[in-house]
Amino acid sequence: MANSATQASRLGRKTAGWLELRRRERQLTFKTGRIVVENAAEPIECAILNVSDEGACLMVPEGGMPPDRFTLVIDGSDDVHACTVVWRETVLIGVSYD
Repeated sequence: MANSATQASRLGRKTAGWLELRRRERQLTFKTGRIVVENAAEPIECAILNVSDEGACLMVPEGGMPPDRFTLVIDGSDDVHACTVVWRETVLIGVSYD
């Protein structure tokens, strides 16, 4: 299991001793979305924890880990992003927008 500083950094919180490596700061959000995988019968529902112009942190259900490339559809908007997974940690994944 990850330490609390790592978990906090994944959610976009600044903690003592943690260095922000992203090019753009992410904004906390609590939106929902769907991960659409080519040739999959159903999309994977997810929570979008933070976003930037270049990527996002997503929470997926246990056992619902998508492949390294997929399409993210953000509920309640017209936002659709082709994504590449940058990191994975338990039920959290960080993605960059292609």
